[in-house]
Amino acid sequence: SSLPAQAVASPEELSSRRPSQSGRRRSRQIQASTVARDFTHSLGLLMQVLRTSSLQFVRTIKPNPSLVPKDFRDSEVLTQLRCAGTHEAIKVMREAFPTRPFLDRVAHSLALAVLIAQPGRAARPPQQMDARYLVQRVLPELQLSPTEWAIGRTRLFLKAEGAEQL
Repeated sequence: SSLPAQAVASPEELSSRRPSQSGRRRSRQIQASTVARDFTHSLGLLMQVLRTSSLQFVRTIKPNPSLVPKDFRDSEVLTQLRCAGTHEAIKVMREAFPTRPFLDRVAHSLALAVLIAQPGRAARPPQQMDARYLVQRVLPELQLSPTEWAIGRTRLFLKAEGAEQL
């Protein structure tokens, strides 16, 4: 039983039908770039979600070695707080800027106080004022030392004395 001439291929024909090494590399590169592209896209979506959410960090503290509810062992809880840096963070917060109101609320209150104290003064309504600009202008006028406050992106940071004066 002989095969027809069309069914038998020469070695040159067989090698031309197989993908070349460069062809294999190209298909792997296409797959790799697709995986990388998918990963980058997924990461971008995750970053969008993270930017639009207000994240809260929760530290879990084990109350006792046996994890029995409502049985707190002070020494173990304190050790965990120290190891997590929570103790130092609280200490720094107390010593640095313990009062942290939202900047827009402080600006609104200051704008109302200025309008009440100086009713004839022409000023825009508080909701139309730039919060950062208003706080930067009014706090020095209240003789609040620049070392007693700092402005963040969304909050006004006040030391204890600055909070009392305000």
